[in-house]
Amino acid sequence: MANEPCGPISAAAAALSLANLSLAAGLWLCFVGGLFIARIVVPGPVRQGRPLRDGTRQRYKLNGIRLMGALAALLAAGHFGGMLSLSLVHKMFWPLFDIANVGTILLTAYLYVSGKHCRRGAREQIAAPAGGGAGGVMAAPRTGAAGAAGALGALPRDVWLGVELNPTLCGVDLKMFAYVPSLLGLWVINLSFVTAA
Repeated sequence: MANEPCGPISAAAAALSLANLSLAAGLWLCFVGGLFIARIVVPGPVRQGRPLRDGTRQRYKLNGIRLMGALAALLAAGHFGGMLSLSLVHKMFWPLFDIANVGTILLTAYLYVSGKHCRRGAREQIAAPAGGGAGGVMAAPRTGAAGAAGALGALPRDVWLGVELNPTLCGVDLKMFAYVPSLLGLWVINLSFVTAA
C-alpha cells in the first residue's frame, strides 16, 4: 500500500512522465504553431493602431473569429471522424499546463532579449497624448515611490511592460497574437472538460 499513489497530487505527478510531457510539447507546438501560421494566412479585416511618434500607424489583421471557426471545424471533423478525442486535453491537462507555462516563459525571454537588441537601434514610440505627458509603454521610466522603475527596478518593469512597442515576427504582432492561443486554448480546454464529463 505504501507504493500506491494516493490523492490528486500523486495522480498529477504520475501524469508528468517524459512521454506525457513530450506528447504535450508536440500538441502545444502544433496548436500554437498552427494558429501562428493561420494568423498569417487566414484573411480578416485590417485596422490601424494608434499613431506612432513618427506619424505612422501599425496595421493589425483581426481574424480571431475566423480562426475560432476554422479551429471549431477542425476539432469537430477530428472528433466526430474518430481521428482525435476532445477529452485528450482533459487527460493531458497537467503536462499541457507545464509545457504552456515553459513556452510562455521562453516567449517572454525572447521578447525581452530581442527588444533589448532592438533598443540599440531606432525604435517606434507611441505619440504623446494631447495635453502633454509621456504616453505609451516606451515612455521614459518614472522614478520615486510611484514609478515602476523606482519601486521594482528596470528588469521587472521591462519584463512586465515589454521593452519593444510592437514586436513582430513574420509580420505578426506578437503581443496581439498572444491573445489568440490563450483565448482559443481556454475554449478548447472548456470543450475538453465538457466532453470528459
